[in-house]
Amino acid sequence: MIGVMGGSFDPIHLGHLSIAEQLQTQLSLREVRFVPNRVPPHRAMTQASVEDRVAMVELAIADNPKFVLDRAEVDRDG
Repeated sequence: MIGVMGGSFDPIHLGHLSIAEQLQTQLSLREVRFVPNRVPPHRAMTQASVEDRVAMVELAIADNPKFVLDRAEVDRDG
């Protein structure tokens, strides 16, 4: 089973990582995919650019082999 953690990640923080780790452990998830969104649906535009937010996610999850960056929202049109 795979978990999906979506958000603006502006910035990604320990709360995001802690929730993802707890769910991964409790549900025995094979991986947790972090999906930064291009345009947040629930708030004004982000302060950081989409590529900066992607870079922040990459750095934040680098030490956990069960965490994966998913660029599906960032790379899609529309």
